[in-house]
Amino acid sequence: WDAHCIHCHNGWESGRLNLVGSAGYGAMTGETWRQLAEPGDPARSVLMGRLDATGGPRMPPGYTLDPTLVARIEQWIVEGAAP
Repeated sequence: WDAHCIHCHNGWESGRLNLVGSAGYGAMTGETWRQLAEPGDPARSVLMGRLDATGGPRMPPGYTLDPTLVARIEQWIVEGAAP
């Protein structure tokens, strides 16, 4: 998240979603924010919908993440989105 997300999602910008440090995991799984990664089900995950623009505006705005990175995020969700 550090390289692509926290410049906006730092707890103060973009709806107060905080992906900085350990807060990022809590935000992804609903511990500290709404659940963005549906463990085991990338198709139902808000995060994947935003990365591929099927669930709202594409994130990050203005460019597409490297497909290898997106695949790693998807695999993380498939495997249960563990810390």
